[in-house]
Amino acid sequence: MLAEKMQDAIVSFKKAGGIYEQSKLERKSSEFDRNLKYIYKLIFSIGGFLSGYKNYIIIVGKEEDSDIEEGDSENRIPFENSIEIKSYRDKAFLDELKEIKIGEWRNSYTTERFGYTIYDGTQWELEIYYCNAKGPIRFSGSNSYPYNFNKFLELLKEVE
Repeated sequence: MLAEKMQDAIVSFKKAGGIYEQSKLERKSSEFDRNLKYIYKLIFSIGGFLSGYKNYIIIVGKEEDSDIEEGDSENRIPFENSIEIKSYRDKAFLDELKEIKIGEWRNSYTTERFGYTIYDGTQWELEIYYCNAKGPIRFSGSNSYPYNFNKFLELLKEVE
């Protein structure tokens, strides 16, 4: 809703003769959206030392000239039987990623930006791999999350 209002404001500003320049965050988000169709793999891990980690490898497509298999765990299994691997080639999945606005996420989330440190708790990491010339991107956090993180977790539940 806020994004729609922002778009309306930009259109009005341009109609009034203004020249709108995107912010750094808007450029980052636009770049993510442009490369969305080139995503071939997401690796997501969440958990903690005592509770173990839940890992996801979501294969969206095939990287050209690659031998990606569903059993490829990227050596990310801290505890036995903690990995769930999905092959998911539905365009709706990519549309949902776009709706979540992952392109707006910071690279790292910690409680230190709020002035305190927590040494235990929940850590998470998301890596996104592309089949074009763009290198992988990585987001991570320790007891701190993007504003729309729960929407991302809901999307993962849909593909389980």
